[in-house]
Amino acid sequence: MVTTREEKKSRQRIASEKMTDAQRVQHKLRSGPIKSELRTVPETLLLTKAFFLQAKEAIEAYPSLNAENGFALVIAYLTPDLSAIFTKSYKPGKETEIAQELSSMCCIPAGLIFGIRDPEHNGDWLIGDKPFLATPLVISALRQRIESDVIGIN
Repeated sequence: MVTTREEKKSRQRIASEKMTDAQRVQHKLRSGPIKSELRTVPETLLLTKAFFLQAKEAIEAYPSLNAENGFALVIAYLTPDLSAIFTKSYKPGKETEIAQELSSMCCIPAGLIFGIRDPEHNGDWLIGDKPFLATPLVISALRQRIESDVIGIN
């Protein structure tokens, strides 16, 4: 069976109509190409701050969502031997402290993991990620960290 372009758009529109507001924001934040590059700690913090502002703006477009209590963001980083992944919670205005802590650790920034509270699903968290490196190792590590449910989002 061959699907036409109109049928495909129709299916996408139907799927979009079934999404909750939180799912729409999650989809928007996860979309876009990945620029696969190693990031320094200062670059990571600039990207994290920009992502936080983008997320806050996207969340505020939906009255049912709460940007203050319904959004969390963590920076994921790997050990130099790539054997373990850890996360550090991001709080606006605390960039200097975060930079000092991450810089003192000798770590490799891997990406961002974010959570959006979905009031239409009993307040459950929708989790997404934005990897800095598009490698199977990094993507797998981010997924593993998300599944471990210890990313600091509760």
